[in-house]
Parts: sequence; structure tokens; C-alpha cells
Amino acid sequence: MIDESGNALDNEMLSSFQVIRGSSKGIEYKLSSPKIYNLMERVKIENNNTAVLTNIKVRILFPENDYPNLLVKYVNSSIKPVISSDSYGNEWADWEIPSLSAGGELLIESNFTILVFDVDYFDYVNFSGINDSMPAGYELFTQPSEGIESNNALIVEKANEIVEETDNDYVKAEKVYEWVRNNIEYMYSGEGVPGGALQTLTVGKGTCHSYATLYAALLRALGIPTKYIISLALDDTADSHAYNKFYLSGYGWVPVDATWGASFNDWFLSSDTTHISLGELWPPERGLWISYSYGSFPITSELSIYETLDEYSLWDNTSKKLYDAADALSFKEKILEDLPGSIRIAVLNESNVFSASYVRGVGIYAELLNNKDNETLIIQEAAKAYFNGDNETADALLEGIPESIYNQVITECSLILNDYLEDLNNTKNVPDWENYEVYLPHEESLTFGYMFNQSLTWLVWADEWLALGNYSSTQSNLEWAVYYVYWMNEAKAHMDYNYEYSVYYSNWGEDLTLTLLDFIITVAFFVFVIFSASMLINCFFRGKFRHLNKILWLLIIIITWGFGAVPYFFLEYRKK
Repeated sequence: MIDESGNALDNEMLSSFQVIRGSSKGIEYKLSSPKIYNLMERVKIENNNTAVLTNIKVRILFPENDYPNLLVKYVNSSIKPVISSDSYGNEWADWEIPSLSAGGELLIESNFTILVFDVDYFDYVNFSGINDSMPAGYELFTQPSEGIESNNALIVEKANEIVEETDNDYVKAEKVYEWVRNNIEYMYSGEGVPGGALQTLTVGKGTCHSYATLYAALLRALGIPTKYIISLALDDTADSHAYNKFYLSGYGWVPVDATWGASFNDWFLSSDTTHISLGELWPPERGLWISYSYGSFPITSELSIYETLDEYSLWDNTSKKLYDAADALSFKEKILEDLPGSIRIAVLNESNVFSASYVRGVGIYAELLNNKDNETLIIQEAAKAYFNGDNETADALLEGIPESIYNQVITECSLILNDYLEDLNNTKNVPDWENYEVYLPHEESLTFGYMFNQSLTWLVWADEWLALGNYSSTQSNLEWAVYYVYWMNEAKAHMDYNYEYSVYYSNWGEDLTLTLLDFIITVAFFVFVIFSASMLINCFFRGKFRHLNKILWLLIIIITWGFGAVPYFFLEYRKK
């Protein structure tokens, strides 16, 4: 196999990833399942001294945009900070507090609105671009540093041992990921002091900090630019976390989380809405990202973050469009898992009797799948434009995307219901199909007719909500419609099966009767043939039956043959 540039893919490359349709369509990644969060960073300073403290300085790391799946809008702070950037591109907020009275405390709160997506990169590498020039400042991420001892002999030896003779950065990064997640034991915070790369390699266990430092050190030892990312990990609470990004030619900086990969799922070239990147902080602070430069008084920080379903809290029209488009695409992907891709149609013979059945694919279902690729690409390109500050291009790309996606689902459901109605009415295999009981999980049974009519109602409501631009209500009505369509499809299969079952045994009884008659008449026919032949022989050669006229005798033989032949040939025709 060769890639789009004509480069041969060896077995190692083929076994390491799947070359997919994204190569020809230009799809690099998919954004899905967007979430909106309100984030508050709170810093509390307490003066437990008896004297007034002066010239207090506080510095805290601010979250910032992280291409391609994290957008951050700084809202405000209770005390206005001075914001600056460091050589890693991190944003820092600095406060200078003139004084704090004895026994006093100071609270600084900063608020942000965050839009984050799941991101999954397609496992395709443009091999012709492997030697592309590196991004500006990449040298920072190829050099050893505190905790990332990429020049240590043990680290270098292990890195080369893992990748063997591989010369492709993608394959190297994946092999290192697989080795780290399968060979390092996870250690919860408080079970020991988390070490850097060398300690983690030596003891074989560590926290997320340990996984991230070791992964970075191994890749840097191989010459691959790799970042250490500090972030929030959202579960029931917001905990500090660390993962990595490495530079992949043709894609840019792509995410890897060896820590979570060691526990569940595959986190190579993917991230989700539970990862809120705070920056490329180095050296990494173990759990806190605050520094200060005065005295010995308590200083604490905490984060509070909660999800909001209010997309109108987003800061501009383009971010709303990006949210709506990605949300619609995620909804369609979920719907495609339940929406029947084909419908079973009964076939009748000329006598309106069931004779066979076949599965007919619904044409627009295939269009839903094909359009999904195009929609993924459009959202990707719109995200690129938006991150580059080109809102006009992003708006143009996203215009009408949610409406198109929801209309496709409405149309597909309508066609399925129409096919149900046409098939059930035409085949007459269930004379009272409207009252056929359908048993739903955790619910009382409903009649097929009620579910059919209610589904039509939900589709009408979905269309009306869509016209008003209320996508949430559109989704809600479509979810119910698809839920009923799914179970009606299951019920219809049972209807067809039950009818075929009865037809089968009815046909089986009829076939048995025909078989017995066939046997009896066939035997009788051949008895007549033999008897008639013997009479002819006796008549013409033995001189018997001389008292009968020969012509009359031939007439008797013909009539005798008729009694056997006519039923015989009728049965043969009936069987056909």
C-alpha cells in the first residue's frame, strides 16, 4: 500500500495505524461533544503576623486558548492584574498588593468562560512532510530540563530500545506511548513523592507528573519536540493533571495522555472535555501554579469550575456557531447508532401470499454517513480560521451547518416511517398492525399505531423548533422520534417473522398434502399404465378379450390412462 504522495507503507507502519479516508478529504481531526464551563481561580492571602505586610506580589497562571479544541475568554478579576507571556507562551497574571493589615486577608477572584471540545486526530500521516521545518522555538522542547533528563544514558538507551530501527516520528511516538502506559504503575498522590523521568524509569511507578516527564524525556531523547502540559482533570472535582503534546509534521502539536491510557481507553492523539489545559509550565509546580515573593504567610489557591448549558454565555457569534455545529454533528453520530440503516420488506406473489423478504437500504442513510465527513472537515477548517482570528471565514463555513444536519435526520426518520406504513399496508401480513403491542424497556407496552403517530408528531415539532433556531428542543424531539423508530423497527421484524412462521407451517402442511397425493396418484398412474399394457398384449397377441371390438377396447385404454395422467400432470404443475 502507498500513501497519497506515493510513498510505500511498510508492514510496521501499516500495523501502527490505519490509513483512512481523511487522507484524500483533508480531514486531520474531529471536534465533537462541546461543553461550556465557567471557571473561577481564587487566591487567598492571610496575614497572620502582628505587623502590616507591604509590597506583596502574587503571580498565577491564566488558562489560554489551546488549538484546536480549547477556547478561553477572560471575563474579569476582582483586582485588575497585569497580564504577560513567558518564553513558553504561557499567560501570567501579576498583582502587586501595597499592604495587608495584621490579621487581615485578601481574596483575588478571576473568572473565565471556557469552550472545550473532544478532539480525535485521524491516524493518518503525510509521509512526504516528515522532514518539514520545525515550528519556531521548538528547541525548547527537544532539550533536557529539570525532571526531563532526556540526555541521561539510561533514558537514551531505553528510548532507542523501544523504537528499534523505526525512523518515522509517528510510529516512534506511538511505540513510546504504548511502552509507558503498559510498563509504569500508577501511583496516587500522597503515596510517595512523584519523581521526574529518570526516577520514574528506575522505580517503574509514579503519578501523572511522572508519566508526563518520562514520556517527554523519551521522545526528546529521540529528537521529537515534546511538551509537558499542566491541566485540570474534570471529574466530580477539578484536580491538577499533566499530559503531553508532541510535534507531528503536517499536524502540529498533538495530545497524548499516557497516564489515562494506562487506566482506560486510548489517549494517543486524542483529548476530551475533561482536559482543560492551563499551559506549558516548566519546571512543573506539583499541584499549584502560584508563586509569591514576600515573607512567610499562608497563601492558598483553589479553582471552581462548573458546566453551563447556556451557549449564550459564549462571547461572540462565531464561537456560538462553532458550538452549535459540533454539537449537531455529535448528535447525528449518536443518532446513527440507533437509526435503522435498512428496512426489511415483505414480498408477495401474484396471489398476495407471502413468498420471500429482502432488506432494502434507505438511500439517505448513506448520505448521512457521507455528509458526516464533509461536516467534520468544515468544522475543522472553521476552527482553524477562528483560532487564526479570521471570524469572517469561520462564519461563512459554519453557516447553515446545524440546520442541514437536523434536517437530514428529520428526513431520514420520515422516510423510514413512510416505508413502514407502505410495507404494512401493502403486504397485509398483519391485518391489525396498528394495535400490535410493542414492549419498550422499563415501560409498559405501547401499540405500534400509537408509536407511529407519536413519532410523526415529534418530527413535526422538531421541524418547528428548528425553524425557530432552538436546537436543544429540536434534539429532544428527534431523540424521542428515533427511540420509537428503533423499537418499531424491532417490532416490525417480529411481525414479519411471526407471519413467515405461520406461512411456513401453512405451506409445510400444504406441501405435505400435495406430496402424499402426488405419491398416491403417481403409483395409481403407473398401475394403470401397466394394466393397460397387459390388456393390449393379451388383446393382440394372446387372443383374449376377442368378444370386444378392438376399437372399443382402445377407447377404454385411453380413458383409463386419462384417469392417471391428468391428476399426475396437474400435481406436477401445481408444485411448480
